[in-house]
Amino acid sequence: GDPAIARRVDAAQALMSEKYSWQAVADRFSAMIQRELARLAAPSIAMVTTWNSRCGIAEYSADLITTAADDWDTQIYADQRNQLIDPDHEEFVTRTWIADPRAPIETLLESLDGTAADIVHVQHNYGFIGLQQLAALIRREVERRAVVVTLHRTEDLDTPALQAHIADIANDLALADRIIVHQSEDAQRLRSLGVERVEIVPIGARQFTNIPVDAARQQLGLQVPADASIIATYGFLLPHKGTLELIQAVGLMREQGVNVNLIAVCALHTDPLSATYEQDCRDEIDRLGLTDSVRVITDFLPPEVSHLLLSIADVIALPYHASAESSSAALRFVLPVRRAVIASEIGIFDDARDSLLLMEAPPVPARIAATIIGLIDDADEREAFAIKAAHLAGESSIRASVAEHSRIYRSVIDARAGEHKGST
Repeated sequence: GDPAIARRVDAAQALMSEKYSWQAVADRFSAMIQRELARLAAPSIAMVTTWNSRCGIAEYSADLITTAADDWDTQIYADQRNQLIDPDHEEFVTRTWIADPRAPIETLLESLDGTAADIVHVQHNYGFIGLQQLAALIRREVERRAVVVTLHRTEDLDTPALQAHIADIANDLALADRIIVHQSEDAQRLRSLGVERVEIVPIGARQFTNIPVDAARQQLGLQVPADASIIATYGFLLPHKGTLELIQAVGLMREQGVNVNLIAVCALHTDPLSATYEQDCRDEIDRLGLTDSVRVITDFLPPEVSHLLLSIADVIALPYHASAESSSAALRFVLPVRRAVIASEIGIFDDARDSLLLMEAPPVPARIAATIIGLIDDADEREAFAIKAAHLAGESSIRASVAEHSRIYRSVIDARAGEHKGST
Protein backbone atom coordinates (compact mmCIF):
# COMPACT_ATOMS: atom_id res chain seq x y z
CA GLY A 1 0.00 0.00 0.00
CA ASP A 2 0.82 3.68 -0.08
CA PRO A 3 3.46 4.41 2.61
CA ALA A 4 2.01 7.93 3.14
CA ILE A 5 -1.44 6.48 3.92
CA ALA A 6 0.13 3.92 6.27
CA ARG A 7 1.94 6.72 8.11
CA ARG A 8 -1.31 8.66 8.51
CA VAL A 9 -3.12 5.56 9.82
CA ASP A 10 -0.30 4.94 12.33
CA ALA A 11 -0.41 8.58 13.45
CA ALA A 12 -4.20 8.40 13.84
CA GLN A 13 -3.93 5.21 15.88
CA ALA A 14 -1.26 6.78 18.09
CA LEU A 15 -3.46 9.84 18.58
CA MET A 16 -6.46 7.63 19.39
CA SER A 17 -4.49 5.60 21.91
CA GLU A 18 -2.99 8.74 23.48
CA LYS A 19 -5.99 11.11 23.57
CA TYR A 20 -9.01 8.87 23.24
CA SER A 21 -8.06 5.74 25.13
CA TRP A 22 -10.55 4.78 27.84
CA GLN A 23 -8.01 5.91 30.41
CA ALA A 24 -7.50 9.32 28.81
CA VAL A 25 -11.26 9.88 28.43
CA ALA A 26 -11.84 8.73 32.02
CA ASP A 27 -9.13 11.13 33.26
CA ARG A 28 -10.74 14.04 31.42
CA PHE A 29 -14.19 13.16 32.76
CA SER A 30 -12.73 12.89 36.23
CA ALA A 31 -11.06 16.32 35.95
CA MET A 32 -14.31 17.86 34.67
CA ILE A 33 -16.29 16.30 37.54
CA GLN A 34 -13.74 17.57 40.07
CA ARG A 35 -14.03 21.07 38.62
CA GLU A 36 -17.83 20.93 38.82
CA LEU A 37 -17.72 19.57 42.38
CA ALA A 38 -15.35 22.36 43.42
CA ARG A 39 -17.73 24.88 41.90
CA LEU A 40 -20.72 23.28 43.60
CA ALA A 41 -18.83 23.21 46.89
CA ALA A 42 -18.50 27.01 46.78
CA PRO A 43 -20.95 28.24 49.39
CA SER A 44 -23.96 30.00 47.95
CA ILE A 45 -24.50 33.25 49.86
CA ALA A 46 -27.33 35.76 49.89
CA MET A 47 -25.52 38.86 51.20
CA VAL A 48 -27.74 41.61 52.64
CA THR A 49 -25.62 44.77 52.54
CA THR A 50 -25.35 48.33 51.33
CA TRP A 51 -23.67 48.24 47.92
CA ASN A 52 -22.15 50.52 45.27
CA SER A 53 -22.58 53.55 47.53
CA ARG A 54 -20.61 56.05 49.63
CA CYS A 55 -20.57 53.82 52.68
CA GLY A 56 -17.67 52.10 54.46
CA ILE A 57 -19.65 48.87 54.85
CA ALA A 58 -20.56 48.88 51.14
CA GLU A 59 -16.83 49.18 50.34
CA TYR A 60 -15.93 46.42 52.80
CA SER A 61 -18.58 44.07 51.36
CA ALA A 62 -17.34 44.81 47.82
CA ASP A 63 -13.73 44.09 48.87
CA LEU A 64 -14.74 40.75 50.42
CA ILE A 65 -16.92 39.63 47.51
CA THR A 66 -14.48 40.74 44.79
CA THR A 67 -11.56 39.01 46.52
CA ALA A 68 -13.64 35.84 47.02
CA ALA A 69 -15.04 35.81 43.46
CA ASP A 70 -13.67 32.29 42.76
CA ASP A 71 -14.58 30.90 46.20
CA TRP A 72 -18.15 32.04 46.84
CA ASP A 73 -21.33 32.13 44.77
CA THR A 74 -22.78 35.45 45.98
CA GLN A 75 -26.05 37.25 45.30
CA ILE A 76 -26.35 40.79 46.71
CA TYR A 77 -29.57 42.01 48.36
CA ALA A 78 -28.89 45.74 48.59
CA ASP A 79 -30.63 48.89 49.75
CA GLN A 80 -32.61 50.99 47.28
CA ARG A 81 -30.84 54.22 46.35
CA ASN A 82 -30.87 56.93 43.73
CA GLN A 83 -27.13 57.56 43.46
CA LEU A 84 -24.87 54.66 42.51
CA ILE A 85 -21.10 55.03 42.33
CA ASP A 86 -20.93 52.79 39.25
CA PRO A 87 -24.23 51.92 37.48
CA ASP A 88 -22.39 49.13 35.58
CA HIS A 89 -21.52 47.38 38.84
CA GLU A 90 -25.02 46.01 39.47
CA GLU A 91 -24.75 42.43 38.21
CA PHE A 92 -25.98 39.91 40.83
CA VAL A 93 -27.65 42.79 42.75
CA THR A 94 -31.31 42.91 43.81
CA ARG A 95 -32.35 46.14 45.52
CA THR A 96 -35.10 45.35 47.99
CA TRP A 97 -34.91 47.38 51.21
CA ILE A 98 -34.64 50.95 52.47
CA ALA A 99 -31.68 51.95 54.66
CA ASP A 100 -33.81 53.28 57.49
CA PRO A 101 -34.26 51.46 60.82
CA ARG A 102 -37.96 52.40 60.80
CA ALA A 103 -38.63 50.94 57.34
CA PRO A 104 -40.37 47.57 56.87
CA ILE A 105 -38.40 44.74 55.23
CA GLU A 106 -41.21 42.66 53.69
CA THR A 107 -39.85 43.06 50.14
CA LEU A 108 -36.43 41.84 51.32
CA LEU A 109 -37.95 38.79 53.05
CA GLU A 110 -40.01 37.98 49.94
CA SER A 111 -36.88 38.25 47.76
CA LEU A 112 -35.00 35.90 50.10
CA ASP A 113 -37.89 33.40 49.73
CA GLY A 114 -36.88 33.14 46.08
CA THR A 115 -33.23 32.19 46.66
CA ALA A 116 -31.82 28.70 47.24
CA ALA A 117 -28.68 30.11 48.93
CA ASP A 118 -27.03 27.98 51.64
CA ILE A 119 -26.43 31.06 53.81
CA VAL A 120 -28.05 34.43 54.40
CA HIS A 121 -25.34 36.85 55.58
CA VAL A 122 -26.45 40.27 56.87
CA GLN A 123 -23.95 43.15 57.09
CA HIS A 124 -25.68 45.14 59.82
CA ASN A 125 -25.41 48.64 61.21
CA TYR A 126 -28.04 50.45 63.30
CA GLY A 127 -28.85 52.91 60.52
CA PHE A 128 -29.57 50.16 57.96
CA ILE A 129 -32.22 47.74 59.24
CA GLY A 130 -34.00 48.14 62.59
CA LEU A 131 -33.13 45.65 65.34
CA GLN A 132 -36.66 44.23 65.47
CA GLN A 133 -36.64 43.79 61.68
CA LEU A 134 -33.25 42.02 61.95
CA ALA A 135 -34.66 39.76 64.68
CA ALA A 136 -37.63 38.86 62.45
CA LEU A 137 -35.29 38.09 59.53
CA ILE A 138 -33.16 35.76 61.70
CA ARG A 139 -36.22 33.89 63.09
CA ARG A 140 -37.64 33.39 59.61
CA GLU A 141 -34.41 32.39 57.85
CA VAL A 142 -32.90 29.99 60.45
CA GLU A 143 -35.82 27.65 59.74
CA ARG A 144 -34.50 26.94 56.26
CA ARG A 145 -30.77 27.79 56.04
CA ALA A 146 -27.70 29.05 57.88
CA VAL A 147 -27.79 32.68 59.03
CA VAL A 148 -24.63 34.74 59.60
CA VAL A 149 -24.81 38.33 60.87
CA THR A 150 -21.89 40.77 60.95
CA LEU A 151 -22.58 43.42 63.59
CA HIS A 152 -20.53 46.49 62.69
CA ARG A 153 -21.61 48.03 65.98
CA THR A 154 -22.81 46.44 69.23
CA GLU A 155 -22.64 49.41 71.63
CA ASP A 156 -26.05 50.89 72.46
CA LEU A 157 -27.18 53.98 70.56
CA ASP A 158 -29.24 56.65 72.35
CA THR A 159 -29.89 59.74 70.27
CA PRO A 160 -33.07 61.80 69.77
CA ALA A 161 -33.32 60.29 66.27
CA LEU A 162 -32.70 56.64 67.17
CA GLN A 163 -32.43 54.37 70.21
CA ALA A 164 -30.96 50.91 69.63
CA HIS A 165 -30.11 48.41 72.38
CA ILE A 166 -28.55 45.14 71.27
CA ALA A 167 -29.84 43.38 74.43
CA ASP A 168 -33.39 43.74 73.06
CA ILE A 169 -32.70 41.09 70.41
CA ALA A 170 -30.11 38.93 72.23
CA ASN A 171 -32.38 35.84 72.14
CA ASP A 172 -32.82 36.23 68.38
CA LEU A 173 -29.09 36.78 67.77
CA ALA A 174 -28.44 33.56 69.72
CA LEU A 175 -30.52 31.68 67.10
CA ALA A 176 -28.14 32.73 64.28
CA ASP A 177 -25.57 30.15 63.17
CA ARG A 178 -22.79 32.72 63.63
CA ILE A 179 -22.38 36.36 64.65
CA ILE A 180 -19.24 38.11 63.34
CA VAL A 181 -17.80 41.16 65.15
CA HIS A 182 -14.56 43.11 64.73
CA GLN A 183 -13.28 43.62 68.29
CA SER A 184 -12.98 41.43 71.41
CA GLU A 185 -15.06 44.03 73.34
CA ASP A 186 -17.99 43.34 70.98
CA ALA A 187 -17.64 39.59 71.50
CA GLN A 188 -17.58 40.01 75.28
CA ARG A 189 -20.67 42.24 75.18
CA LEU A 190 -22.62 39.63 73.19
CA ARG A 191 -21.46 36.68 75.30
CA SER A 192 -22.55 38.51 78.45
CA LEU A 193 -26.05 38.62 76.86
CA GLY A 194 -26.00 34.85 76.21
CA VAL A 195 -25.00 35.00 72.52
CA GLU A 196 -22.35 32.27 72.28
CA ARG A 197 -21.69 31.64 68.59
CA VAL A 198 -19.55 34.73 68.08
CA GLU A 199 -16.37 35.07 65.98
CA ILE A 200 -13.97 38.02 65.79
CA VAL A 201 -12.90 38.86 62.23
CA PRO A 202 -11.02 42.18 61.81
CA ILE A 203 -11.91 44.32 58.80
CA GLY A 204 -9.50 43.27 56.06
CA ALA A 205 -7.08 45.76 54.53
CA ARG A 206 -6.69 45.96 50.75
CA GLN A 207 -3.13 45.23 49.76
CA PHE A 208 -1.31 47.79 47.61
CA THR A 209 2.24 48.00 46.37
CA ASN A 210 4.19 50.28 48.68
CA ILE A 211 5.11 53.60 47.01
CA PRO A 212 8.05 55.38 48.72
CA VAL A 213 7.49 59.07 49.58
CA ASP A 214 9.85 60.42 46.89
CA ALA A 215 8.42 58.16 44.16
CA ALA A 216 4.84 59.21 45.00
CA ARG A 217 5.75 62.91 44.97
CA GLN A 218 7.62 62.51 41.68
CA GLN A 219 4.64 60.68 40.14
CA LEU A 220 2.39 63.63 41.05
CA GLY A 221 4.98 66.23 39.99
CA LEU A 222 5.30 67.65 43.52
CA GLN A 223 8.31 69.81 44.35
CA VAL A 224 8.66 69.64 48.16
CA PRO A 225 11.46 71.59 49.92
CA ALA A 226 13.84 69.47 52.00
CA ASP A 227 12.66 71.08 55.25
CA ALA A 228 8.93 70.55 54.49
CA SER A 229 6.74 67.70 55.73
CA ILE A 230 3.37 66.44 54.52
CA ILE A 231 0.71 65.06 56.85
CA ALA A 232 -2.24 63.11 55.42
CA THR A 233 -5.62 62.10 56.77
CA TYR A 234 -8.25 59.81 55.22
CA GLY A 235 -11.90 58.80 55.57
CA PHE A 236 -15.34 60.29 55.04
CA LEU A 237 -15.51 63.99 55.96
CA LEU A 238 -17.55 63.89 59.18
CA PRO A 239 -17.20 65.87 62.44
CA HIS A 240 -16.07 62.93 64.59
CA LYS A 241 -13.01 62.37 62.37
CA GLY A 242 -11.21 65.41 63.83
CA THR A 243 -10.30 66.99 60.46
CA LEU A 244 -11.08 70.49 61.78
CA GLU A 245 -8.75 70.01 64.77
CA LEU A 246 -6.04 68.68 62.43
CA ILE A 247 -6.34 71.83 60.28
CA GLN A 248 -6.01 73.95 63.44
CA ALA A 249 -2.94 71.89 64.47
CA VAL A 250 -1.33 72.71 61.10
CA GLY A 251 -2.02 76.40 61.81
CA LEU A 252 -0.28 76.08 65.21
CA MET A 253 2.75 74.29 63.72
CA ARG A 254 3.19 76.86 60.97
CA GLU A 255 2.98 79.65 63.59
CA GLN A 256 5.87 77.88 65.34
CA GLY A 257 7.90 77.93 62.13
CA VAL A 258 7.36 74.25 61.25
CA ASN A 259 7.03 73.90 57.46
CA VAL A 260 4.16 71.42 57.35
CA ASN A 261 1.39 70.77 54.80
CA LEU A 262 -1.79 68.74 55.03
CA ILE A 263 -3.58 66.63 52.43
CA ALA A 264 -7.03 65.46 53.57
CA VAL A 265 -8.35 62.68 51.30
CA CYS A 266 -11.84 62.88 52.78
CA ALA A 267 -14.79 62.05 50.52
CA LEU A 268 -18.11 63.75 51.17
CA HIS A 269 -20.59 61.42 52.88
CA THR A 270 -24.29 61.29 51.95
CA ASP A 271 -25.12 62.46 55.50
CA PRO A 272 -25.99 66.22 55.25
CA LEU A 273 -23.66 66.79 58.23
CA SER A 274 -20.77 66.11 55.86
CA ALA A 275 -21.41 69.09 53.56
CA THR A 276 -21.85 71.40 56.58
CA TYR A 277 -18.59 70.12 58.06
CA GLU A 278 -16.78 70.67 54.75
CA GLN A 279 -17.81 74.34 54.86
CA ASP A 280 -16.57 74.60 58.48
CA CYS A 281 -13.20 73.14 57.44
CA ARG A 282 -12.83 75.42 54.41
CA ASP A 283 -13.81 78.48 56.48
CA GLU A 284 -11.13 77.56 59.05
CA ILE A 285 -8.49 77.13 56.31
CA ASP A 286 -9.31 80.65 55.07
CA ARG A 287 -9.40 82.13 58.59
CA LEU A 288 -5.98 80.69 59.43
CA GLY A 289 -4.47 81.69 56.06
CA LEU A 290 -3.70 78.05 55.13
CA THR A 291 -4.95 77.97 51.54
CA ASP A 292 -1.42 77.19 50.28
CA SER A 293 -0.70 74.59 52.99
CA VAL A 294 -3.90 72.51 53.27
CA ARG A 295 -5.64 70.61 50.48
CA VAL A 296 -9.03 68.97 51.17
CA ILE A 297 -10.11 66.50 48.46
CA THR A 298 -13.78 65.54 48.82
CA ASP A 299 -14.18 63.50 45.60
CA PHE A 300 -14.97 59.80 46.01
CA LEU A 301 -11.77 58.50 44.42
CA PRO A 302 -10.76 55.06 43.15
CA PRO A 303 -8.76 53.25 45.88
CA GLU A 304 -5.54 53.27 43.83
CA VAL A 305 -5.70 57.06 43.49
CA SER A 306 -6.34 57.54 47.22
CA HIS A 307 -3.40 55.22 47.98
CA LEU A 308 -1.08 57.27 45.74
CA LEU A 309 -2.20 60.56 47.32
CA LEU A 310 -1.63 59.20 50.84
CA SER A 311 1.80 57.94 49.78
CA ILE A 312 3.12 61.52 49.41
CA ALA A 313 2.81 61.92 53.20
CA ASP A 314 5.50 61.48 55.86
CA VAL A 315 2.89 60.81 58.57
CA ILE A 316 -0.82 59.85 58.55
CA ALA A 317 -3.09 61.24 61.28
CA LEU A 318 -6.52 59.94 62.36
CA PRO A 319 -7.35 62.27 65.29
CA TYR A 320 -10.87 60.91 65.89
CA HIS A 321 -13.31 61.84 68.61
CA ALA A 322 -14.81 58.88 70.51
CA SER A 323 -16.84 56.61 68.24
CA ALA A 324 -19.16 53.75 69.13
CA GLU A 325 -18.46 52.02 65.81
CA SER A 326 -16.61 48.72 66.24
CA SER A 327 -13.78 49.12 63.76
CA SER A 328 -12.26 51.66 61.41
CA ALA A 329 -12.28 50.90 57.68
CA ALA A 330 -10.24 54.11 57.19
CA LEU A 331 -7.44 52.73 59.40
CA ARG A 332 -7.39 49.44 57.46
CA PHE A 333 -7.04 51.44 54.25
CA VAL A 334 -4.11 53.57 55.42
CA LEU A 335 -2.04 50.76 57.02
CA PRO A 336 -0.72 49.37 53.67
CA VAL A 337 0.58 52.87 52.78
CA ARG A 338 3.43 51.99 55.17
CA ARG A 339 3.67 55.30 57.02
CA ALA A 340 3.66 56.07 60.74
CA VAL A 341 0.03 56.45 61.85
CA ILE A 342 -1.05 58.75 64.68
CA ALA A 343 -4.50 57.99 66.11
CA SER A 344 -6.69 58.83 69.07
CA GLU A 345 -6.71 56.40 71.98
CA ILE A 346 -10.31 55.20 71.55
CA GLY A 347 -12.04 51.81 71.29
CA ILE A 348 -12.32 51.81 67.49
CA PHE A 349 -8.50 51.47 67.29
CA ASP A 350 -8.11 48.91 70.12
CA ASP A 351 -7.22 45.96 67.91
CA ALA A 352 -4.40 47.99 66.28
CA ARG A 353 -3.07 49.84 69.33
CA ASP A 354 0.38 48.20 69.26
CA SER A 355 0.96 49.46 65.71
CA LEU A 356 -0.14 53.08 66.17
CA LEU A 357 1.22 56.15 67.91
CA LEU A 358 -1.76 56.85 70.17
CA MET A 359 -2.65 60.20 71.68
CA GLU A 360 -5.21 61.04 74.31
CA ALA A 361 -8.79 61.68 73.16
CA PRO A 362 -10.62 63.90 72.43
CA PRO A 363 -8.32 65.50 69.84
CA VAL A 364 -6.95 68.91 70.84
CA PRO A 365 -5.02 70.93 68.20
CA ALA A 366 -2.03 71.60 70.52
CA ARG A 367 -1.69 67.89 71.36
CA ILE A 368 -1.99 66.85 67.72
CA ALA A 369 0.66 69.43 66.77
CA ALA A 370 3.08 68.28 69.49
CA THR A 371 2.65 64.59 68.53
CA ILE A 372 3.24 65.32 64.83
CA ILE A 373 6.32 67.49 65.54
CA GLY A 374 7.74 64.66 67.69
CA LEU A 375 7.47 62.26 64.76
CA ILE A 376 8.74 64.73 62.15
CA ASP A 377 11.86 65.27 64.30
CA ASP A 378 12.55 61.55 64.84
CA ALA A 379 13.12 59.67 61.58
CA ASP A 380 13.91 56.39 63.41
CA GLU A 381 10.61 56.42 65.32
CA ARG A 382 8.75 57.32 62.16
CA GLU A 383 10.27 54.33 60.37
CA ALA A 384 9.57 52.01 63.32
CA PHE A 385 5.86 52.92 63.27
CA ALA A 386 5.78 52.62 59.45
CA ILE A 387 7.09 49.04 59.74
CA LYS A 388 4.47 48.24 62.41
CA ALA A 389 1.69 49.62 60.17
CA ALA A 390 2.87 47.54 57.19
CA HIS A 391 3.12 44.41 59.37
CA LEU A 392 -0.44 44.82 60.68
CA ALA A 393 -1.67 45.47 57.12
CA GLY A 394 -0.19 42.13 56.05
CA GLU A 395 -1.73 40.29 59.02
CA SER A 396 -5.18 41.80 58.53
CA SER A 397 -5.31 41.63 54.73
CA ILE A 398 -8.60 41.29 52.87
CA ARG A 399 -7.43 37.80 51.81
CA ALA A 400 -7.06 36.80 55.47
CA SER A 401 -10.57 38.13 56.08
CA VAL A 402 -11.96 36.13 53.13
CA ALA A 403 -10.24 32.98 54.42
CA GLU A 404 -11.87 33.49 57.85
CA HIS A 405 -15.29 33.99 56.24
CA SER A 406 -14.82 30.87 54.09
CA ARG A 407 -13.96 28.84 57.21
CA ILE A 408 -17.07 30.17 59.00
CA TYR A 409 -19.31 29.47 56.00
CA ARG A 410 -17.99 25.91 55.68
CA SER A 411 -18.39 25.37 59.44
CA VAL A 412 -22.06 26.45 59.57
CA ILE A 413 -22.94 24.46 56.43
CA ASP A 414 -21.25 21.34 57.84
CA ALA A 415 -22.95 21.80 61.22
CA ARG A 416 -26.34 22.02 59.50
CA ALA A 417 -25.57 18.93 57.38
CA GLY A 418 -24.62 17.06 60.58
CA GLU A 419 -27.89 18.05 62.27
CA HIS A 420 -29.83 17.01 59.17
CA LYS A 421 -28.06 13.60 59.12
CA GLY A 422 -28.72 13.18 62.83
CA SER A 423 -32.43 13.86 62.40
CA THR A 424 -33.01 11.47 59.48
